[in-house]
Amino acid sequence: MKDTTSRQKHKKNIQLRLPKLQVHLDKPQDEFAYGGLTLVHQLARKVRFNMHIREHVNVLKIHQGYGESEHLYHLLSALFAGAGCVEDVGQLQNNEAYKKMVGVDQVTDPTTMGDFLRRFERKDLNGLKAAMWGMRREAWKKLSRRKRRRASLDLDSKICPIYGNKKEGADFSYQGSYGYHPEMLSLAETGEWLDAVNRSGNEVSGDKAAYLLRRNLPRVKGHFSSVCVRGDTKFGRGDVLKECARQGAYVCLGWPATAPLVGKVENLSEKVWSLFERKDLQRTAKIKPRKKKRNLRRLKARKRGYKDKKLLKEWVTEFRYHPIYKKKPLAKAYRMIVIRKQIEVAGKTGLFDMYKYRFILADLPGRNLKELVRYAYGRSHQENLIEQGKNGVSAFRMPTGQLLANEVWMTVAMLAQNFKSYLCLLALGEDKLGWEWKRFRFSFVYFVARVTRAGRRIHLWLDPGHLYVNKIRTGLLLLGADYT
Repeated sequence: MKDTTSRQKHKKNIQLRLPKLQVHLDKPQDEFAYGGLTLVHQLARKVRFNMHIREHVNVLKIHQGYGESEHLYHLLSALFAGAGCVEDVGQLQNNEAYKKMVGVDQVTDPTTMGDFLRRFERKDLNGLKAAMWGMRREAWKKLSRRKRRRASLDLDSKICPIYGNKKEGADFSYQGSYGYHPEMLSLAETGEWLDAVNRSGNEVSGDKAAYLLRRNLPRVKGHFSSVCVRGDTKFGRGDVLKECARQGAYVCLGWPATAPLVGKVENLSEKVWSLFERKDLQRTAKIKPRKKKRNLRRLKARKRGYKDKKLLKEWVTEFRYHPIYKKKPLAKAYRMIVIRKQIEVAGKTGLFDMYKYRFILADLPGRNLKELVRYAYGRSHQENLIEQGKNGVSAFRMPTGQLLANEVWMTVAMLAQNFKSYLCLLALGEDKLGWEWKRFRFSFVYFVARVTRAGRRIHLWLDPGHLYVNKIRTGLLLLGADYT
């Protein structure tokens, strides 16, 4: 009886207490909820954001309190802090600490920001992309030679459904959704976007690939020793090959499995095929492998009689191939790598095997078959970059009613993604490069700091109890801030 009574008292003592709140309305004293924007501020100084924007972007005829650099910096900061639409820019509009940090008296209103985006013409957008290249050059100067040894440019596109009925340029895609279909170019080594162009939803994948390469390949080749272009089968096209050959870039592209190619491969001798193991694509980890659990999905699918596929074996081979462009074979011969997949199919009719072929066109020298396949499959990491562009910085939200204005929004969002990559490469550590935006924001953006302005300088007080306070302080010092 005594034990029961003591347990009840102990349980009563450890119960959660929620004291009553008393609310006071008062102006905060220079405290800033988005302390990580100080990292963006210091990086913008490092890459000369203001100078490049003023040099290349001239949208406004009359500057009444705002310039192009102010508008774009406020939008960049809002996207970096998690904005998902134009109205979210208002989060910073009445923040006195943010105004002190940037050195402005007022922040762009959301309605003014929407009007600013709609004022862009194609030449203004090209100027914004030129300014981004200026900032990119400033950041790349700080990279090590190892990072500038090879550049892998990945091409891809994305269907962006929209829910408005009055969006300029929107159309129905091959999937049946109504929206846009932007095409993008990214750099795998640094995890940044190089260029993108917004298009109507019914446009074909790959028709702007040569245009993107023509604009960006010369600039990339000026900073990297060798450049290789990667893409899926939609980008295995003759115009892409000709542009890469003209610019002196290598290719490693997926190639369409046409009937003549499949027929040629099926007639090859079994002696030319070599077994390919999936573990060759995985990184070797010095850990003890765990025992695998049963695949409950496969068991349930077979029980219900649904069609279920399982990869059994793979083989690889290669041969020389002359692609055909405009009904004429190209003079240059490429390596055609063929992957043959043996797939077990379980359905209502029982078990049977089927074979599929995947083709990769490449001209990279000094690489064996397994290395080429591993390198070609490395392009799949761009899917993570696209996913973070969608859910991390809302690059594909298409918030305005004009096609070009939505491309401006997408371009600034990609600049925010690039700033995150530069912060990881130059200040916070390369191990943070693969972090999702959610984790990155909770670690390096959403923390309380106190910002004051005195002696023509910004003074920042960090919370010593923050988990990454030492990393943030070191990063700010590496970006040129002073420490006392």
